[in-house]
Amino acid sequence: MYNPVVILLIFFPSVHQARNLVVKGKGGTNDAYVTITLGKEKFLTSVAEKTVTPGWNEECDLYVLTLKQQE
Repeated sequence: MYNPVVILLIFFPSVHQARNLVVKGKGGTNDAYVTITLGKEKFLTSVAEKTVTPGWNEECDLYVLTLKQQE
């Protein structure tokens, strides 16, 4: 008999800073942001404009539901 159990996984990633980014923009700076993807969940930080050493200090919650067969 198949008895599925629903499991909720919660992740709490933190994005603090980046250093020494490769310059891609005009004027020797970047508009930097971070994308975190987990399954269908997605989080984007704010954009740190015109910097190669951005700091965000942002947190998020990512939720993933999964099914497991009960033994």
